[in-house]
Amino acid sequence: MPSRDVTTIYNDERNRRAIIFQRDDGSFGFLEEYFSDEEYEHCWIPLFPKSECRCYTLESVTREVYGRVAWLAK
Repeated sequence: MPSRDVTTIYNDERNRRAIIFQRDDGSFGFLEEYFSDEEYEHCWIPLFPKSECRCYTLESVTREVYGRVAWLAK
């Protein structure tokens, strides 16, 4: 299902990020990624497929991200 990125939250080292997106049906989800600086990669790699999280407000998906993403929960 197509989606659009709403906001991206980075860790202090900027090698991990959580992307909050909005689906075409108006619901929100998120994707957690890390940056691989291995030779021949140098790219963002998803830790899991797009989350099964389905929230209907930006506030609720933001709470989910901070509750589920370990480096943000600290």
